[in-house]
Amino acid sequence: GNMLGLPSCSKETFSGIVERLEPCVSELAEWSCNETRDAIKARGDKDKWVASFDGFYLTRGHYSNNSSATIHDYATGKIAWFYHRTKRGPGHNWEGTSGGAEGDMFEELMGV
Repeated sequence: GNMLGLPSCSKETFSGIVERLEPCVSELAEWSCNETRDAIKARGDKDKWVASFDGFYLTRGHYSNNSSATIHDYATGKIAWFYHRTKRGPGHNWEGTSGGAEGDMFEELMGV
């Protein structure tokens, strides 16, 4: 059995669940980031804002097919911006190494 008590499912079933959830998760993530950015503006921190950056991968190493990056509001720890790179599947948008993707996303986030 499994620890959660949930039945196992096929790769196709799991992929279908992810496809159905993705628009809702993306909308929620964008809303949350907008709320964080609005809070930064409301605090008056827009010109002296302190942030932290984090890049991470689905699989450790330079050959991960998926990598993401976030910029956090240092005062609250909340995510203000995020990006994702993937080498495979629908919407693939990266051809290089995952380490290269991290640098690319950092440059894109700095251009925000």
